[in-house]
This record gives sequence, C-alpha cells and structure tokens, in this order.
Amino acid sequence: MAHQLRREGKSVPVLILLDDYAPGHPQLPPFFVRALLHVREAVKLGPLQMWPYLIKYTMRLKRLVVEVQPKLYEGLREEHAGALMTDLNRGAQIIFRASKQYRLQHYPGCLAVITAEDISEFGIGAFDDDPTRGWKHWAADARFAGSLPCAHTNMLDVEHAAGLAGLLAACLDLGSESAA
Repeated sequence: MAHQLRREGKSVPVLILLDDYAPGHPQLPPFFVRALLHVREAVKLGPLQMWPYLIKYTMRLKRLVVEVQPKLYEGLREEHAGALMTDLNRGAQIIFRASKQYRLQHYPGCLAVITAEDISEFGIGAFDDDPTRGWKHWAADARFAGSLPCAHTNMLDVEHAAGLAGLLAACLDLGSESAA
C-alpha cells in the first residue's frame, strides 16, 4: 500500500510494522534439527505436559503438506455465525489469496519496526539478532522503534495500549525527521 501511495505522489513519511518478520527471517535450523529440539524440549516437560506439546507441534506439520486456508471463527456453526462472520471469512480468503501472489519490493523510505519481546511463539531454534527483523535488507532506512513486553498475539491487548501509543508516536516523529 505504501508503494501505491508513493507512486500516486502521496507522502509516506514512515511505514510502521508491528512485529512482522521480513521474508526468510529469522534463519531457522533445518527441519530435522528443529524436530530434535522439540523432542528434547518435550522430554524436559515431563509425561503430563509432553504429549500435548508434541501433538501441538506435530499438528503444525500439516502446513508443510497441505496449504492451510484461513477460517475465522472456526468453532461456530454456519447458522450461528451469521452474515457478518460469513463476510469476514470471505474477506480473509481474498486477503489470503492476494498475499500468496504478492511479491515484496525494496521500500525506498523510512520503515520502523515495533516488536514483541516474547518470541517463543515463533519457533524453537529460531535465532534472531536483528532488531529490525530482517527489514534492513528490504528498506532504504529500516529502524528498530522499540518493543512491547508481550507476545505477538498480545500486542493489541488493552494493557499494552499506552506503551504501543508511545512507540507509535515516536515512529511518527521518525517520519517527520526523514521527511525533512
């Protein structure tokens, strides 16, 4: 969208990303190594927690064989979901298909990255020493704007609103600096 706005002559002083990784980032060890790391982690958990852990990560392997389509509100039956949920699911499918066709281009402007500190959701064995999450290779001026003390899935929760607002305000200041 920022590329489109710039092509139309609109000003985009800063592009702000919330906890998004650039393609190919972070580097993950090979599949076999990650599988061994998961087994080692499961054994540490003990018998009661080991099996749910292994089942959870085994279910994630499905995406390697079958293209997983997003389905919002999966637990609701169609008659309970209503027209709004059906429309939301249809929109999610359209966005999903479009994202599969998108080819990332180098961004010529200022790009700010706000991250979540807890990266345990990302995956075992992930190594990430780049605070811009790989975006420095895809933008002329990629900057780390700060992080929130939470996981990716909690960034927009109300308890992080003030912290996120502060980081967003700082990003807007970055944009006015780069536009000058």
